[in-house]
Amino acid sequence: MSLTETGTLIAIISGLGALAFGLRTDLRQRRLEREVRADKDRHQARRVAGWILVRQLDDGVQGGTSGFRAVRSHAFVQNASDEPIWDVEVRVPEVELAGGEVVDLMERHYFEVIGPGEVLDIELPDTPPFDRLPLVIKFADNAGRRWLRDERGKLKRLVETGGS
Repeated sequence: MSLTETGTLIAIISGLGALAFGLRTDLRQRRLEREVRADKDRHQARRVAGWILVRQLDDGVQGGTSGFRAVRSHAFVQNASDEPIWDVEVRVPEVELAGGEVVDLMERHYFEVIGPGEVLDIELPDTPPFDRLPLVIKFADNAGRRWLRDERGKLKRLVETGGS
């Protein structure tokens, strides 16, 4: 192999390396831009939370001698963002009791809008004596993107399906 051929081969290899490096850098930049855009999309939705507070009430008997304690639960939904959220659906999923009985604790509650900084208090009927209950919230942010905060608190964007 002559000196000219060696130089040409080195130039080709260098050019291919530069091309591969450029493509890799471009792919990283695009991925970073997608992540930044997704983070901006989640900005408002991350500030929407829900929880359930279980309160045990005295049975009304001096000293609580009957051993029965009434339980009252409230679901709370907080919009801690600076913008309203829309088309809010709040529900507690069905719960299976120790005996295998499935109980639907709460019908779905719908709210057209929850304002910035607003906290809703929803009293739940017929609450079994659990320390914790899951809460599911579906809503649209102010830009119209639909979101789901599932029973574990994880935030997921809902994709609109085409259809009428």
